Amino acid sequence: MSEKRERERQQKRTEAPYKLLCGKCSEFACYSTDVKVFNDSNHLIVNQEFYEKMCTQKHPKPKVIGDDIYKNGKVACKKCNHDWGVIVTISSMNFAVIKIVSFVLEKCADRKRKTVKKWKESPFKVEPLDINNFKQQNPDWSIDIDYKQ
Repeated sequence: MSEKRERERQQKRTEAPYKLLCGKCSEFACYSTDVKVFNDSNHLIVNQEFYEKMCTQKHPKPKVIGDDIYKNGKVACKKCNHDWGVIVTISSMNFAVIKIVSFVLEKCADRKRKTVKKWKESPFKVEPLDINNFKQQNPDWSIDIDYKQ
């Protein structure tokens, strides 16, 4: 896609909040404002309440995916077990990295729903995450990961 078309797509994105609902059972997962982007491609959740709505299991193929970044678990809806993404450890901190295709997006203002297959099709803006600033502002960030076997 040309840079011009990508800029136009970015400008069309709204700051209006959306709810992310499980794509299988419609259980509320988080708000669009809870999603931050790391390294231009990893969309992770920075609201600890999200982590109470998911279940985890060890990833069948854990691996290093970057400097001090490890993929080590899978994330699913606690209610219906629908696959939501993976658990990554970044600088010794655990985060869920979610797949937008696993969610229904509901605009908070008018409750209109839509689905998209890729993050670049997202109707809302996603702020970047500076991991060092996040660590300083959230020194007690801790997500307990209890992997099911």
